Amino acid sequence: MSSECYRNYWGADQHVTSLTNRSIDIMKQIADSTHNSISLGQAGYLFVASQPDSVSALVEQAKAWSGLAAASATGNNKAGKEPLLRMHKAGDAPYDPTKPVADGVDVLLGPSLVQRSFPYLDPTTHAVVHARRCGWLSAQQLGQHYLNQARSFAGGDRFTFIRGEVTGVNADSQNKRVTGVSVVPRSEEGESTASSGGSGSADPVTLTADAVCNAAGPWQFSLNEMMRAKPLAVRNELHAKIVFRDTLGVVPRTAPMIIANDPTPLFWSIDEQNTINTSANAPVSGAEAEETADTTAQLLADFPAGLHFRPYGGVDSSLYHHTTQHTFTFVPCHSQSASRCLLRRLCADAVGVCPQRIGSTASAATTRLLTTRLELERTVRRVGTTRCGITHTAISRVFCK
Repeated sequence: MSSECYRNYWGADQHVTSLTNRSIDIMKQIADSTHNSISLGQAGYLFVASQPDSVSALVEQAKAWSGLAAASATGNNKAGKEPLLRMHKAGDAPYDPTKPVADGVDVLLGPSLVQRSFPYLDPTTHAVVHARRCGWLSAQQLGQHYLNQARSFAGGDRFTFIRGEVTGVNADSQNKRVTGVSVVPRSEEGESTASSGGSGSADPVTLTADAVCNAAGPWQFSLNEMMRAKPLAVRNELHAKIVFRDTLGVVPRTAPMIIANDPTPLFWSIDEQNTINTSANAPVSGAEAEETADTTAQLLADFPAGLHFRPYGGVDSSLYHHTTQHTFTFVPCHSQSASRCLLRRLCADAVGVCPQRIGSTASAATTRLLTTRLELERTVRRVGTTRCGITHTAISRVFCK
């Protein structure tokens, strides 16, 4: 399962914006012609700034993107019927994030306006950029559509689906062209298929072709080496995900993909900091000692910018998703710090309310929020590790000062 998201908002990178606009055009054509079999939605991306000193950079990025996008006149805004940059401030007409808008970005300035428009966010959020030609889809259904289309183009009987491992790319070195690929057929369980009438590994199958498309995902680098081609200017980026139940719908199903544009303080209590440091001083050595040191440093530091999450599935679940490459590495208790970061981004006004007061003095909205936060913390404790010594048996510390 992946986040399955798309966007045409890439800051000042005009080339990527043009490329993704064309891809979105194609996906919309598929959705329109198949009664939206790929579940294409356009809730948008919401870039969130919670620190005052990060607001200006967020706004300047939106201005830079809108200027380049307008100059290239790409995507769904070719007619230029509405501006690509729309600024909103306190005192303006109410902003409806669910109102369909074809393209562009809406910039909301000021905590009060942000809170009215996105009440599930931390009330201290100072600004957001709502990029509108963004959303998510069913990647599995999109792949199935292309598979069916390939069968249709090939005339049905002439289409052959081979499950296997590419072991080589054949080429004509003189003309510098590929001539085919070698594939070892494998079963659905991943085992090689034995030769006809025999046993053991299957013989490679040679497929003749004058063109080979490298669509191997994380394995594209090894396939590129088989082609003896120039290195690809791409990188394989690790992601980590946590799925938790949101049975009370604190985050509405209409919410956009939400991205924290700045680091998030985790605000551990004194007791929790002591627990972390005590675990760090445990008698370990070698690689385990280095891992413990990494764990301690990452738990006590601010959670890096880039946390992002969106509604997932039906009415009772949400998806948390965080990019790790170049900014964060997997360590024991990563799930605990990640969950706390997410809690800080969702309605932090309830942090001062103890869970024991749920149903008594807490408001209905706070009760719903705290119940959902408790469910998230229980989920993280189940999937997380306790190697660093943090068990969170007294989870009220997450919500009480």
